[in-house]
Amino acid sequence: MTWTLALAVTPSGIGAAKTGTSSVPETTGYFPELDRAVGFSAGGESTPTPEKTVLVVEVGIPSQQLKWFLGELIIAGIPTGTIQVRSDVEVLTTAFGGPVLLVDADRETMVPPSGTGGEPLHAGRAGEIVEDTGTKVLLVGHEDVRGRTLTAFRDLDPVVLDRSDVARLALENPTTGSLLSLDPAKDPVAVASRATNRSVTGYMTILVVALAVVLALSFLF
Repeated sequence: MTWTLALAVTPSGIGAAKTGTSSVPETTGYFPELDRAVGFSAGGESTPTPEKTVLVVEVGIPSQQLKWFLGELIIAGIPTGTIQVRSDVEVLTTAFGGPVLLVDADRETMVPPSGTGGEPLHAGRAGEIVEDTGTKVLLVGHEDVRGRTLTAFRDLDPVVLDRSDVARLALENPTTGSLLSLDPAKDPVAVASRATNRSVTGYMTILVVALAVVLALSFLF
């Protein structure tokens, strides 16, 4: 049976969830490295890599950072053609059925309902947004770091989520769109494989030619 993996990524750690043999999305944990998240989540599944991977990234993620995460997935053996990229705000907005105010304790930023980018944490500013729009406040972060942020925003009655919960919500609320269109024909794994095959073929040709030359010389001398 095939399975689907979701990874909510940050520079400090990765929250993971999967839909596997149980056919029900479940969190698999929080990991310091992406390959460990993939490997651990594969436990109990029929294949070491998922049929589809949902990569959940922060709104406005720098392109170099996004490329780094994609590179880590490729190193983990996941073809680019099976990767869907979604933003955390889009996932949460879809899951909660309307605009949200994302308070990210891990990154120490908050993203207003416009979802155009983060700004410094400020409970007063968040309170104004909630009062003006009635937006739901979602506080996301690892339990080891979100305590102080939760204290500051407690009066806004935030919904508290682990990073792995965000990954699970991405599986429970699927979409077809992706922030980045990844062409399987340009999959670096496949390209590298083809390059390796060409290199091996070329190397074998050189060996055959060299052997023929040696044999020819042996008959001459």
